[in-house]
Amino acid sequence: MKRPGAVSWVAALLIAAAGVAAIATLLELSFASGGVYPRYSSLRSDPVGVRALYESLARLPGLAVERSFVPLERRRDTRATVFYLGASLEQLQGEKSELRRQLEKAAESGNYMVVSLEPHWRDPDDKSALEIQAWDLPVEQAASEDGNGPLSFGPGKNWDVLRIERNKPVFVERPFGKGAVALAADSYPFLNQTLAEDRQTALLVHLLGPRTRVVFEEAHFGVVEQGSLAGLARRYRLGGLVAGLLLLAALAIWKESAAFPPAWEAASDSAGPVAGRDSLSGFASLLRRNIAPRRLMELGWREWKRTHDRGLRAEDAATVESILASETEPLRAYANARSRLMERKRI
Repeated sequence: MKRPGAVSWVAALLIAAAGVAAIATLLELSFASGGVYPRYSSLRSDPVGVRALYESLARLPGLAVERSFVPLERRRDTRATVFYLGASLEQLQGEKSELRRQLEKAAESGNYMVVSLEPHWRDPDDKSALEIQAWDLPVEQAASEDGNGPLSFGPGKNWDVLRIERNKPVFVERPFGKGAVALAADSYPFLNQTLAEDRQTALLVHLLGPRTRVVFEEAHFGVVEQGSLAGLARRYRLGGLVAGLLLLAALAIWKESAAFPPAWEAASDSAGPVAGRDSLSGFASLLRRNIAPRRLMELGWREWKRTHDRGLRAEDAATVESILASETEPLRAYANARSRLMERKRI
């Protein structure tokens, strides 16, 4: 028989399960479209993502394609084409640019680093020249009312032009050590929308070159692999264990909400009062638990003599004490002492 609260517990569990399922469905839809990821991410399937490029390259035979969720400085790639999309121009301009140092180091290891710039905003009245001084590469920006004109490159030392638009170089490359850095003024050639409407096949083939590994760098978007229990569970296929633990938790909650055996029901008032013990029975039980039977007469005689000492003769007291010393059975000692005292009264 279930307790009164059992039904409410079951209903609460069903409502909670339905809520979790709804949230999981919404999250699944959001992650499926990639809308939760930044622009230019290979996890994003809308027009401003590059998931189409990632999946297209992954289907080519002999080409290993992967996403990197580890910061660039911690990777040890060699002879790979690495896509680093959506870099900030300010990050490359600084004299002590950490990103520029990492790109050069990765290129010197034999990698081909493909870097695209994100849109650059500045005051429309600002006419100062833009340049990545450490790479000796001028950067130009077309005039616009909102200060967000398209970027292009000027003539730079050691930089080869790969693509020209509006009579301006928009894709250039430069060798560094065993590899090279290819710099794009925007991410247009790699977007999902571009691959569907204006595919840049020749450019993409040049970027891949003879290399057999392609890496899409995702860590700079904030999608960093830090390790978690969920990640370990997916890696070692512990989904069944997690499901079993959840089942055990549900059974534990159900056990607490249902009584085994059926709950006790209080007796009705018509059954009458429940008989108990009186004060004499309680006193006898108390004596029985605390006084040994062989000492009962001894303690009783001591207490009686304390309260009736005035009318007690010395020879009567001696008679009783001799009986108590020779008899260990309390009732027999009481009977003998009483009979002796009665005989002395008759005399």
